[in-house]
Amino acid sequence: MEKALTVLRILIRLSRNTLIYSLIILVQCASEMGNCATGTANVDARIVAPITIAKLQDLSFGEIAPSTSAGTVKLAPDGMISAIGVTAVVSSEHSVATFKITSYKGNDFTIALPQAITIAGPGDPMTVDSFESSITGLDLDAATINVGAQLRVGANQAVGTYSGVFDVTVNYQ
Repeated sequence: MEKALTVLRILIRLSRNTLIYSLIILVQCASEMGNCATGTANVDARIVAPITIAKLQDLSFGEIAPSTSAGTVKLAPDGMISAIGVTAVVSSEHSVATFKITSYKGNDFTIALPQAITIAGPGDPMTVDSFESSITGLDLDAATINVGAQLRVGANQAVGTYSGVFDVTVNYQ
């Protein structure tokens, strides 16, 4: 009886949730005539560096000559460019977007690209869609992501520079 009073005094000092849980265990142990056992487990947590992304290079479709009908320019993540219905001036500078990803000890991560964005300039806006990425230079704590996309050029698109922005999101898997 003395032992039960001591246990009850200790239980009163505990928080309400702990008290309820402990009483359930006490009743269960008492109903099983002292046939009760308790297991113990350790708890730990490891905090790792957050994943980061830094732009190294912008996406550029280079110079494009429009035609009387709409067309597309496709810039693949490997830098290959192709055009349908318009002329991509191959001698002009074009480049895939490049990002450096830094993660903790090579942990897996996901890459989220936009469905489509709009770029604006002196004429009608143009759509950039079909974003694709490839990973290169993967090592223990860093990787490089190349991003390409498709540009939809309107018929008789007005001459000038068009620009916009897009986001690439990386997250630990």
